[in-house]
Amino acid sequence: MDYNPTATCPPRKALGTVEYTVDTAAPYAIYAWNPATPNPDDLPFWYQPHDLNGEDWASCEAATAYAVQHINENFPAVAPSTN
Repeated sequence: MDYNPTATCPPRKALGTVEYTVDTAAPYAIYAWNPATPNPDDLPFWYQPHDLNGEDWASCEAATAYAVQHINENFPAVAPSTN
């Protein structure tokens, strides 16, 4: 299985400490990276080709909404510390 984004993926978007993109062609796979701790070969740490029921995403918008919600809930931006 190839976990690299396809030619139909737009550039990565930053959201907190995570960067993500959603393939604009079915099955609208989600890819996400943590630039602070990159994987070898710049592979994403999160690849979600299907919804939580194992079905293809219904739309790019549905996949994007899930990606944003999941990132916000599970990878909250860390406020800078003050000394």
